[in-house]
Amino acid sequence: MNHGTTLSDDCKNLYPPSSEADYAWDYDAGAGTVRNSNTTIVIGMSNDDHTTQILPVSKGARNLDHHGHSQIQAFVLANLNSTSEPYNFNAAGPLLGWVLQKPVGVSGEPVTGLVYSVGNSVIEIERNAFVIQEYNLGEGSNYHCFLNASTENQGGNYGYPLCYALSITIIVKSAKLKAGSHFTSSQNATVNDDSCASERVPPRLTLELHVTPLDIVFLPNATKAYITYHGNWGREIPVECQVVALDFKDGSLDAAADSLTDAQYSFANRDTSVCPESCFRPFGLALDAAGHIWVASHSSGVL
Repeated sequence: MNHGTTLSDDCKNLYPPSSEADYAWDYDAGAGTVRNSNTTIVIGMSNDDHTTQILPVSKGARNLDHHGHSQIQAFVLANLNSTSEPYNFNAAGPLLGWVLQKPVGVSGEPVTGLVYSVGNSVIEIERNAFVIQEYNLGEGSNYHCFLNASTENQGGNYGYPLCYALSITIIVKSAKLKAGSHFTSSQNATVNDDSCASERVPPRLTLELHVTPLDIVFLPNATKAYITYHGNWGREIPVECQVVALDFKDGSLDAAADSLTDAQYSFANRDTSVCPESCFRPFGLALDAAGHIWVASHSSGVL
C-alpha cells in the first residue's frame, strides 16, 4: 500500500513508494510534469505480511522510509548518482526504530532534526478476561532519534506486538500503570508489565484512543506539529475525524508523557451525521512556503 508521495526540498524530484521499492522521478514544478522513466533508490521491501510505506524526505538529503516490517529506516540520498545501485532495505541504512505498530506518519523536526512518528495501536486484545475493543489502547506519538551523526536513542524496540500503550487505566487494573505506560495483555515470566516498561520504548505521548493518527507535519519554526486524526466508526461511540496540533519546544513535545489533554483541535467536521462515507476524513498533510496547511481527505476525495 502506498501511503504518500514526497517532493524534494528543491522541488526537482518526486519520491513515490510502492510495496516492493522506492523510486525517484525528475519533476518539473513549473509544468507539473515528470519524466517518463524513474530511478529505483531502495529495493528488497516485499514481505508476506501487511505492507505499507510512507516516504518523507528530510533536510540534509536523507530519506526516511517506513515499511511493513514495522520499522523505520533512513537512507542518504546524496550518496546516490545515475550509476549507483539501489539501497537494499534489509542491508543498508540505519535502523531508527523497530517493532512499531503502523507508524504511518513520520517527520523530522526541522530545527533540531529529531525524528517523530505517529502510529495506530491494535484493535482488540484481552486482559483479565476483559476484551479491550470499545475502550481501545492509546495511539502513539513516538520520538526516535536525531537524523545526523548521533546514534542516541537510535534503533529502539517499541514493543509491538507484545507491549501496548495505555490510555484509560481502568482497563488493566494495575496501580503501577498510568496513561502512557506500556503493558502487555498476558503476564508471564518472560513478558509482563515490568519487562515492557524496562525493555521497550513507550510512546513519547499517548494520543486518545481510536483516533487513528495518519500523518504529522511541523511548522518551520518547530513550535507546533499538526497531526491528522482519521477517526474510527467501528465502535459504539464514533471517534471524530479532525486535525490537531501539539506544542513543541527545543525539539521536544511540551506535554508530559502521561498527559491525554494536550492535543489542540484545529478543525473538524461540522456535521458528523454523514460520516464516515461522505465527510472530511483527513489523511495526508503538507505545509507550503506561505505557511498554509494542506490536508487531503480520504473518503470525500478533496484537498
